[in-house]
Amino acid sequence: MCKALYPLSGDPIHNGHLEIIKKAASVFEEVVVGFAINEDKKGLFTLNERLDLAEQALKHLGLTNVKVAYYKGLTVDYAKKHGINYLVRGVRNIKDFAYEQKMALVNNKICPSINTILFLTDIKFQNISSSLVKNLSNYNCFITKDIRNVLDYIPMNVKKALEIKQGQYIIGITGEIAAGKSFVAERLVTLFKMYKHTTVHILELDDIAHAVLGIEKDFTRVYDDEEFKATRIRLVEVFGKEIMMKNGCIQRKVLGKKIWGIENRERNKEFNKIMGPPVLRLVREKLQYSKGIILFVTGILVEENLSSICNNDVVLIHSKDTIINKRMAERGLSEKEISKRKVSMLCFEEKKALLDKKIKKDGTGHLWEYDSSTDLEPLAKNILIYLEVKT
Repeated sequence: MCKALYPLSGDPIHNGHLEIIKKAASVFEEVVVGFAINEDKKGLFTLNERLDLAEQALKHLGLTNVKVAYYKGLTVDYAKKHGINYLVRGVRNIKDFAYEQKMALVNNKICPSINTILFLTDIKFQNISSSLVKNLSNYNCFITKDIRNVLDYIPMNVKKALEIKQGQYIIGITGEIAAGKSFVAERLVTLFKMYKHTTVHILELDDIAHAVLGIEKDFTRVYDDEEFKATRIRLVEVFGKEIMMKNGCIQRKVLGKKIWGIENRERNKEFNKIMGPPVLRLVREKLQYSKGIILFVTGILVEENLSSICNNDVVLIHSKDTIINKRMAERGLSEKEISKRKVSMLCFEEKKALLDKKIKKDGTGHLWEYDSSTDLEPLAKNILIYLEVKT
């Protein structure tokens, strides 16, 4: 049997590693991803954690001829012991090639029957390293408007593991408009603290968007932030000068008439495109100072493909149509305005279908369905049990 060993530290495994593994799996009958035990070097993840992350990622890729192992001592000795005559390595640049060429010559001197096969790394993975991934994670840099900025670097399960190492457990809360998202979040905070005595934060995307638009009590930040100013100017260029007040802030109701409703769906997309960069920058900033359980609350989690922020761990709230209509009427919205807002967003079933699809695609995540008319305590306990298992 033609077998190969791909030795790596994998602290953590990233998509550059996975690409080399996929290439090796297409050439060799069996590929062993070997994690060397180095007692002199302490990594972010323990050996068992690195093995687990690799196994999860490989399982999701469906590579049946790849297995994960660990070993102590010389790589070539492990290879010979297990009947492996080929070592696989990835090369990103000339520096990598020079190093791998030297190591191949040394290994061949020690064990002449061992051959090294070098695979060139694809261009999109050439800047990726475990060190870079860890540094980016420290500043929550994988939270961007473009989901590819996450999945081009690491699998979702690794992003989640990095955040847990930072002491962050992010849970998304979403649902139809006026489904009671904020109430559920506030109630969960109380229950989590009661059961677990843990730190819990609520991160409302609406509040962050309001800061960008200038709809907040503290106007100091609004006027000092140059990106926020530029965003409001861009909104005026697209939606008209009537949306801006004399103090430079955006009028929500005037803007709302231009972006809600079936006839305004394209304009709503344009609005979210403009708002995305400054809003998510502020999300990153706030997360850098937040530890514990973080409840990320937004009604557009699915529509704007933001579930990667919470690693597809989502509470999806369902409320009866009569309750939703009553809540929106209490906010001063007319029947016509209510109808426009409802048709501008996905219904519960559509959100659920897309979240299920996303969890399957990324290979990680959990969906809790919650009926807002029922007791919230079982949901709180289930989430805490899930977090204990994952940590």
